[in-house]
Amino acid sequence: MPINPDHDLMRIFHFNAADIETNRAGRLSDSQVERLSKRNKSAQRLASIGCAGLLIVAVLVIALDISDSTQENLLIAFGILLIGGLPIVYIYLGVMDRQTDLRKDKIKSNVSELRVFESKGDGGQITYVLWAWPIHLNISESVYLDIRGYLTLHPQNTQFRLYYAPESNELLSIEVVDQ
Repeated sequence: MPINPDHDLMRIFHFNAADIETNRAGRLSDSQVERLSKRNKSAQRLASIGCAGLLIVAVLVIALDISDSTQENLLIAFGILLIGGLPIVYIYLGVMDRQTDLRKDKIKSNVSELRVFESKGDGGQITYVLWAWPIHLNISESVYLDIRGYLTLHPQNTQFRLYYAPESNELLSIEVVDQ
């Protein structure tokens, strides 16, 4: 059985006691619905700005007649749209996943030990990951540092129940489970 919400976990992962109670019932809390909706609106705005920017650059390539051939200009513009559009598609996929989570209003939970680690990409960028079988979540550096410190204060085999949105894999709340 879960114990009372841990105030350190609530601070680190930005949830409250009402959130976790609603999550225990298998639903999103009102504040989590609001947070996911705001995240969706921000992502949609970012993707729209990215689309507009890409279109402007593509039109400029064609209008400024960068190369000697119209066909080459069209190919350059198409390449810009294709390569630049991939991150925008990724953003929109996240938007669609969050919309599915909001529409279904059902969450998942699992019990697992937690692991945190940093991963270096090919370009040298560092990604911080929270892993709890079977899911892994990208987290910010500050959350990584806070949860790493938190985990050093608890026994290695401590079990946690994670509540998360099933499509977007967004962590909603977390609690220590009685052993």
